[in-house]
Amino acid sequence: MTNNESPSPPPVRANSISATINYLHLDADKVLSAFGKYGRYQMLAYVITTSVHMLFALNMMIMPYAYELDKKSTITSDFDLVCEHQGMAEHATSIFLVGGMVVSPFISQLSDLLGRRPLFLIPLYISVIANLICVIAPNYWIFLLFRFISGVTTTSFSMTGFVLCMESVSVEFRSFIPVLTSISWVGGYMLAGVFYMFFKNWRMLYLMATVPGLLTIPFYWFTPESLHWLLTKKNNRKIEKYINASMTFNKQTISLIDCRSANQQTSEKTRTFRDLFIPRIFVHTTGYFLSGLVELPAGFLSVILLIIFDRKTVSFGSLVLTAVFMICTVWIPMHGNWKMIFPLLAKSTNSIVWSSQPLLYSEGTPTTIRNVFSVLLQPETKNKKLPEDIDDFDAGPLFRGCRKGDSEAVTSSKDSEVKKSEEEVELLDV
Repeated sequence: MTNNESPSPPPVRANSISATINYLHLDADKVLSAFGKYGRYQMLAYVITTSVHMLFALNMMIMPYAYELDKKSTITSDFDLVCEHQGMAEHATSIFLVGGMVVSPFISQLSDLLGRRPLFLIPLYISVIANLICVIAPNYWIFLLFRFISGVTTTSFSMTGFVLCMESVSVEFRSFIPVLTSISWVGGYMLAGVFYMFFKNWRMLYLMATVPGLLTIPFYWFTPESLHWLLTKKNNRKIEKYINASMTFNKQTISLIDCRSANQQTSEKTRTFRDLFIPRIFVHTTGYFLSGLVELPAGFLSVILLIIFDRKTVSFGSLVLTAVFMICTVWIPMHGNWKMIFPLLAKSTNSIVWSSQPLLYSEGTPTTIRNVFSVLLQPETKNKKLPEDIDDFDAGPLFRGCRKGDSEAVTSSKDSEVKKSEEEVELLDV
């Protein structure tokens, strides 16, 4: 090599992105797929973001048990919610849901602006603190305040966690997301019942429902940001950090050249609530609001139907109509805004089911097991007295024959006992 010749550039590795393309030109789905359907770093994000549904279920299901009258200490007795204040006991459940309803429109916008990870972790830890304060609340108003905060934050980390989960796994894996989500929810549901069996003081019961939240502290070090979000924000440094962490954790090197986006034009716009009114987006937004509004007339209609018809008739008929409207949605072609008709009708009839079925369930279940009963086939309940114990329970048409046989056996047994008693009396008389 002479002095006029420049040295040859080093060979470029297939996975060396800095020498070939810009990180911002990557396709997030291609990167996630390159790590495989079950990439370990992606599965870690999946486990973290779905496991928190257990906390949501615990927060929801623990409250009915805190009211139980057979416990040594209940919310009602501790806070003296009797006489004219008796109805206030139910506020602890409703205010949790109100908190979730209030935050829903804003949390999505914030997660788009600030990132999925902070809007997942910060509410998660605030909810744990709020629940701990609920445990030591000196009065009912403090308890309600932090129960409201718990509702706000629990809904926040649940909503954001679902989005983060969707954006953290490969396209090939997304259909499997409900597996751990369902297990986590049911696990929290069942755990509330287990805690109820062992703890007779409502404060200890509520504390035990909060303890699993403390186990989420390590999530701070293991929860990744959404690669999709990082690409939209053009955060070159954090994109590189995510890819390096994935390669290290998965013990796998991928070809980033093969993960380039087909569309090299990346938008620099920041979307806000106003963008929902873009015409092609607005039709879907309208459908969303209408799907909520149709529940109002459905709720009033359900009252009329429940007065006129039997509970089972209303429930069964509404379920059938829901199925019919859903089939029509798929098979009957509609154009423009008309295509929302059948989905909205299905939502309306489904709302009626949600009004009639819980009533059918509650009226047919004995008071002593009403909170923990599981129903397979319910009897009719309209204009019937609420069963106070299992002896008053109507097992329904499927089991009525079995009960008839049991009744005959019981009657026969009672007749035998009566006859035996009469014989004993006769012997005593002699």
